[in-house]
Amino acid sequence: TMSSKRCARLLRSYDAGETWNDDTICQEFPGNTITCYEMRMCQLDDGTIVVIGWNEDTVTGERLPNHYCFSVDNGKSFSPPISTGVRGQTSSVMALPDQRILALHAVRRDTDRPGVYAYIIDFSDRTWQVEEQLIVWEPPLPVIRDKHMPEIFAFLKFGQPGAIRLADGSVLMSHWICEDGVYKTLATGIEI
Repeated sequence: TMSSKRCARLLRSYDAGETWNDDTICQEFPGNTITCYEMRMCQLDDGTIVVIGWNEDTVTGERLPNHYCFSVDNGKSFSPPISTGVRGQTSSVMALPDQRILALHAVRRDTDRPGVYAYIIDFSDRTWQVEEQLIVWEPPLPVIRDKHMPEIFAFLKFGQPGAIRLADGSVLMSHWICEDGVYKTLATGIEI
């Protein structure tokens, strides 16, 4: 059983990974029922740190939009959670020039088109301003509930999208999928 409050913590090392500190809470909701699964982070040009997470209420089963928090003091403190408006599961953020973010969301439920959605976000005023959105990957087969899994994990057929900028300026996205019981990692080029 969990003995501490449900929240996400920033792991920090001051000695090249010999020891770790998790004193900083980087995402926390009121009460003690909302998860902060699979947090990802990036640091923007001005030093702002942005974290994003998969959030669900473990008591009611409500699926919440992904929420982000940000820090302007090098991760010492973070804003309260703010909704992205995207009802996704695993998500990630990658810094782009000029205070912009590439946000990738694995959207498996609550949609007629499951897939990995990409959003270009203008974060110049520290709000989630969508400049562009597109689906960058769709599953080749329908996403069907696995009746042997708990409801929160029953639709895990793909996930954990992430991206890196390559030396030529292009972006490479990766994520995992499960097809016929075989797990694979896919890589997809994204043009921004």
